[in-house]
Amino acid sequence: MKTLGEIKTHIEKLASQVQIPSDLMPSFGKFPGHYTYLYLENNEYHWVTGGDSQRISDRATTDIGELTYMVFETLTRQLGLIHEIMHRHPALDNRRLAYQHQLDLLEHLDPAWAITRKKEIEEELKWYPYKDHP
Repeated sequence: MKTLGEIKTHIEKLASQVQIPSDLMPSFGKFPGHYTYLYLENNEYHWVTGGDSQRISDRATTDIGELTYMVFETLTRQLGLIHEIMHRHPALDNRRLAYQHQLDLLEHLDPAWAITRKKEIEEELKWYPYKDHP
């Protein structure tokens, strides 16, 4: 099992490849109240996303690859949303640009991550299809 320091170094190295701003980076350690943080407990890695001082999600794994995917799925989703806001097209469902940008970033980091995320998006779109505007 990797230490928090080793994980931090690994995450920061990958984040630099897709220019993730430092203010979007997670905290490393148990920091309730932070939007995203990663900590170790009972030989498990925990990836926590939150809102105003409450947890929205606390996912645990013992697999460093799965943990890394969880981190970058979140970070690239945030960058996708920022990209969409900056390049909004009034006729398109906002998710189109956001998802495509996220997939492009994941493809750059690890093509398998892009495939995994694309499948997740396709599953979501079965329930909540795109609603483009005429």
